[in-house]
Amino acid sequence: MTAPDCSESADVPTTASCPVGIDVSKAFLDAVLLSGENGKSLSRRVPNTENGFAELLNWINQEARRENVHVCLEASGRYHRSVARYLHEQNVTISVVNPRRTSAYAKSQLARSKTDQVDAALLARFCQREELSQWHPTSSARQDLKEMTRGLQGLKQERDRLQNRLDQVSNQTVIRFSRPSLRALTSRSMNLKRRSRSTCKGAGHSSRSRSCCRQFLALVPRPPHR
Repeated sequence: MTAPDCSESADVPTTASCPVGIDVSKAFLDAVLLSGENGKSLSRRVPNTENGFAELLNWINQEARRENVHVCLEASGRYHRSVARYLHEQNVTISVVNPRRTSAYAKSQLARSKTDQVDAALLARFCQREELSQWHPTSSARQDLKEMTRGLQGLKQERDRLQNRLDQVSNQTVIRFSRPSLRALTSRSMNLKRRSRSTCKGAGHSSRSRSCCRQFLALVPRPPHR
């Protein structure tokens, strides 16, 4: 099970007359803007920092009318969140898409090259041709819940690996010295569950919020029988 996607999307899809694709990495943002007036493609690289975000927005404003712009970028762990939130706060229409969707689109376009600029151009064309829902930031409570889910997944995987090793061991000394670690992992998972309850209460009452909470709680292992 993967971490639940708790981000918000508008119900009404939008199409872009001036799409901007942004390829996100830890250090840089590579942007490609497709101009609807003359069909030309413009590109820009900026740092993935607050100053870089401002530089990117100034470039977009110079090249297109803000109301015609639709930015598209892939969900890339934590690296896309800051620029997505910044552009949203500046009233830029933005969509954050699942990389599997753009990967399937790349295959359909027989895209073979793999560079940051090529990826950004692909995202711009994807944004131009698809009807994508607008992205809105998650609430802080839902973001906390999402990160706790990832943490709990890690604990569960570690616990399962240890349990699988113990299932294949017959030496009682090894078993005796490993069981405290197994109990500690279970205890940490249960503590994380207890802390999550207040977070779930603060995450809102939308169907997406309830779904996030259900997915999180489903990951919590039951205490082992004594």
